[in-house]
Amino acid sequence: MQETQHSTVEAEDGFELAPLDHAEPVATPLPRIKQLPAGWYGIPSGHTAGEYFPEHFKQPEDVEHEVDAEREEDLGPDPYWAELGERGKGAQALFDAGLKKKAFRYADCETRAEKAECANFPEEHKFFKRYHCLNRFCAYCGKVHRARLHAHYEPLLVDFLRGHDTPSGCTLARVNFTMRCNGELPTREQVRAFNQAVRKTVRRAVHKILNIRAAADDEWAASALKSRKATYGILFSDETGYETRGHIPDSERLAHGLNLHAHGLFYGPFLKDWKEGWEIFRDTWREETQRAFGEESHGCYIKHLQGWRSNPVPAIKHALNHLLKYISKCPYESVQRMAELELAFDRTRRVHAGGLWHGLKEPDHKHGGSGYCPVCKTEGRDSALYSHRHLLPTGGEIPEYWPVKTLEAEGYRDLEEVRRKLGFNPNDSSGGP
Repeated sequence: MQETQHSTVEAEDGFELAPLDHAEPVATPLPRIKQLPAGWYGIPSGHTAGEYFPEHFKQPEDVEHEVDAEREEDLGPDPYWAELGERGKGAQALFDAGLKKKAFRYADCETRAEKAECANFPEEHKFFKRYHCLNRFCAYCGKVHRARLHAHYEPLLVDFLRGHDTPSGCTLARVNFTMRCNGELPTREQVRAFNQAVRKTVRRAVHKILNIRAAADDEWAASALKSRKATYGILFSDETGYETRGHIPDSERLAHGLNLHAHGLFYGPFLKDWKEGWEIFRDTWREETQRAFGEESHGCYIKHLQGWRSNPVPAIKHALNHLLKYISKCPYESVQRMAELELAFDRTRRVHAGGLWHGLKEPDHKHGGSGYCPVCKTEGRDSALYSHRHLLPTGGEIPEYWPVKTLEAEGYRDLEEVRRKLGFNPNDSSGGP
């Protein structure tokens, strides 16, 4: 490829390519890109437009750009929602609750997708990757959240247990904390206060246990108290009860399924007498909820996991399956309850890590690349999938989404389904099975 004033992207596999007047593409070894109609570009998975057009993304400090987009307060409901059934009603409920951007994302979830075309055979191997809104209580995205969080935390926790010098007298246990509920939906501030109460309970309970053990001439406990470093790890997820529960009428339920509680995994020092250790956690939970909410909550549960010292993998799998399964379940029947829960947890995480596990943060909610072509992979070839991106005048890029029905009519196939049928992990974009 010869350099000219305006370089031309190298043509490949039937794509008509044209000069790029606004920026110079970076030369190889970057994979080649494809220019598409109306200002769209095919960007290989795992790369960004900024790598190919650095001058476009390098903005002068003294230049202000006007973004041609509606402000959230100016947005109105989309008439198209009326065609989406319950999904459209959910979007309207979110809109009415003031969560306008979440409403639009919720309406598009699973119903729109971006194209993913094979670099080797773009006309034969063409797929679509469904858009996910990633709202906290979306019925579609619950499983996505669960799989993403499990894949993130399992190897980190296993490596921690294998590499950490665990002294005697420590445990790995499942823990639950429940807050007393008066039947009213918790507010965002109450959710955050609840999470803070869980953190303080664990920290203070561990400190009390170390004091008891140090008083009994436990040298490690005495040393831990002097160092003031964390000796415990906690990972927990928030959950509410269900809107309906079996045959019991809602009128007979005091909390109406709105009881806020946490399911967690605890690692740290404990006492030989299980009941005494549990009572310390329970009483500390009472103190913290009294301090935070003006009323004691007694709900505290601890169950030790077995065999984690010799082989932490099954113990971690079991604990995470229990902890994260509630993320994938929908605790509501009506779209109004769904919108209320989204509002209560808006800008508040449902999964939290503390103590020694504070660094094992929840991964960012980002839409990953499409990755590899599964058909080429089964035939022993490596081939990237190209997705469509549009360069914005402000130096950003946005993906192009199409209605799933339109893509299916054009012969595109669901990427996750194809990967699943061919024996690959449907959510993996790295190329592994």
